[in-house]
Amino acid sequence: MRAHTIFGSNLRIYDDYLTLRRRKWFNVEEVTMTTSNIAQVNLIAGVFFSTIQIVNSSGAQDVKIHHVWKPMARKAKAILDQKLQQEHVAGIDEREFGQPQQTDLGDYEKSLNRMRELVRKGKMTETEYERKRQKMLREIE
Repeated sequence: MRAHTIFGSNLRIYDDYLTLRRRKWFNVEEVTMTTSNIAQVNLIAGVFFSTIQIVNSSGAQDVKIHHVWKPMARKAKAILDQKLQQEHVAGIDEREFGQPQQTDLGDYEKSLNRMRELVRKGKMTETEYERKRQKMLREIE
């Protein structure tokens, strides 16, 4: 995601961390944050542009990204909210059972989500996705 200014901020969201890169005239500021350190994500929407605020639970400074197109900001917030929810569920499993619940089913779910993302981006066809999903189901059984 990129903010629409002369030196726009770039936010890149990965599986377990995100990076924010801000360019200025003579320097570049780069912030990396794990998804487990995110407390909440706020979206302040205007008519055309929005501001995304990522609240950090580790005590570091909160991150604000201004001048982001509204649909792009909503999509980024949805992705970050989904990652927050996954971290929360993983934390509950760890507290209840004493260790993180990493099973083949969890790996299956991650792979399935990744393949679904590839279908959405047009990198994989729907039939390819279905074939790989069926193969993974057979391996689990």
